[in-house]
Amino acid sequence: MAYLGTLTSATSALQSFSAGLNDVGNNIANVNTTGYKSTTASYSNTFSGLGVQVAAQNVDLTQGALTTTGVPSQLAISGNGYFLVQTVPQSGVSQTFATRDGTFTVDPSGYFVSPQGYRLLGTDPQNNSGVNVPVMIHSPFGTGSGLSVASFAVDANGFITQTLSDGSKVPQISLPQVLLMKFTTPQALQSVGNNLFANLIAAGPTNSGNLTTANNVPNTNGLGTVVGGALENSNVDLTSQFTNLITLQRSFDANAHVITTTDGIMQTIVDLKRS
Repeated sequence: MAYLGTLTSATSALQSFSAGLNDVGNNIANVNTTGYKSTTASYSNTFSGLGVQVAAQNVDLTQGALTTTGVPSQLAISGNGYFLVQTVPQSGVSQTFATRDGTFTVDPSGYFVSPQGYRLLGTDPQNNSGVNVPVMIHSPFGTGSGLSVASFAVDANGFITQTLSDGSKVPQISLPQVLLMKFTTPQALQSVGNNLFANLIAAGPTNSGNLTTANNVPNTNGLGTVVGGALENSNVDLTSQFTNLITLQRSFDANAHVITTTDGIMQTIVDLKRS
């Protein structure tokens, strides 16, 4: 029975360290993925006390380096906070996700959208509901003046400033503003792929997940600033990833050797009984 326990322990280690190797491989593969946050497996002993299991998949939420792109719709966050993006409502129902990936474009209707087509949320005085709505560039979609938007930019406080074709500026009182969400327990966010995080309520969002100008304006209440024309790089540190890879490989090899050795001992016992 003791030898069977050894096999069980070593086998559980191989399974657990395989999960760790998967994390390292995924991190290295995403070293150039915008806004990507690296993951690391942590381990604990099993309930039976024999062997090891993956206790959690920990996400490193530290900020990656910012790179200037010069594309005005692309945004980064310098400091704390997340963008909120929302799926286009279907039968009145939509989903909201948090992200640090600011690879936004402006769609034909004027909305700032993610690569998946999800709309960036904030406040917009030209929308009836005002707050917690998709932000968009209204002119020339709503001015009726024949003017068009010659250029736009997003400032550090999230305002989408706009210069019209006659050189005039849209007044700040009419400007949409990108708002940021802060979470008390960001580790509770769950990655769902595409640099998106779900499980927002469990992570403790400000004001129960509703964006307001009282709580969610960039550069206030402990939130970072918005950097227009920039993107946040992956926070994967290749040096630490290769170090983890070597450690996991050695651990995997050691436990594989335990299985081989135990198998040899058990075979010797069987041979003794036969002789």
